[in-house]
Amino acid sequence: VEFMVQYLVLAHAGQHVELTANSGNLALLGTAAKLGLIDQTLCGNVQEIYRRLRREQHRMRLNNISPARMAHGAIDVAPVRELWNTLLPA
Repeated sequence: VEFMVQYLVLAHAGQHVELTANSGNLALLGTAAKLGLIDQTLCGNVQEIYRRLRREQHRMRLNNISPARMAHGAIDVAPVRELWNTLLPA
């Protein structure tokens, strides 16, 4: 998710100065959606997954679980893959 946000910033900041704000990944995803660079619904789904992943990562670190990794399939990441395929088609 973080890579895709950076991609959006680098690819579109020349035309959309709003993307240069130091406002965090969630806010920048929202800005990209408001600008029509990504689908609004897909943006919301990816934001929710990112929030969940960060919460889980923080929980694991606070409980000294190292490395902070989730089991494969613990979260449905289909929206993240969809965004990836939209931004970086094969």
